[in-house]
Amino acid sequence: MDIKTFFLFIIALLAIFSPAASISIFASSTKHFARSTQRKMALRIALIYLVITLSFYLGGQIILQVLGISISALQVVGGLLLVIAGIPLCTNLPVPGQNFDEIEDTKWKSIVIVPLTFPITVGGAGLSYVIVTSTVISGVFDNLIICAGIIFVAFFIWLTYYFAGPISEKLGGGGRDILSKVAGIILMALGFMILAQGMLATFPGLAGNASQEQLQQQSPITQPINVNSSD
Repeated sequence: MDIKTFFLFIIALLAIFSPAASISIFASSTKHFARSTQRKMALRIALIYLVITLSFYLGGQIILQVLGISISALQVVGGLLLVIAGIPLCTNLPVPGQNFDEIEDTKWKSIVIVPLTFPITVGGAGLSYVIVTSTVISGVFDNLIICAGIIFVAFFIWLTYYFAGPISEKLGGGGRDILSKVAGIILMALGFMILAQGMLATFPGLAGNASQEQLQQQSPITQPINVNSSD
């Protein structure tokens, strides 16, 4: 199995999630809720993330076929979304958030789906990346491994939100800023890589004398994992 491709997938999902920014938003948005309520919110967000992300991964190719969208077009859009998502993290632009101090403790469900799950935890960039990945993964075992990776990321998201309050206090503004910038750099790098692959597939003339196979070999994102190749 191509371990590098698997870890790149995990790192990309975590970078898209951007723990530092998400911790800051979650902690400030839920600070007036009881600790037990914050834990319920963390679990609910992680479960919704898991269901949505797995659904888009497993049904990604069907969605593309129904809508008539090519893989290369999705790569272009997905790459652009990753780049756009990374810019605020690298440049200290404000990340969308709201003040929910006026919401009663018993009505916490009203903000779990929007905005804490969408778009703060999962959005267009993450779902596009998951669908792109689903188109290049082959084999039942390979898909199970990727699904396990999604489950791990959902578990990580639950842990992040579960301890968001204490972590936010420990990191401070400087720590959150450093982590956000690192996540932003990773997102933009992955975005440009996916965008380039999509552009070259859509406009082969841009590749010059290089063959499409050579271009595909330059990026582990667009290579299918084949764990049975050694059998």
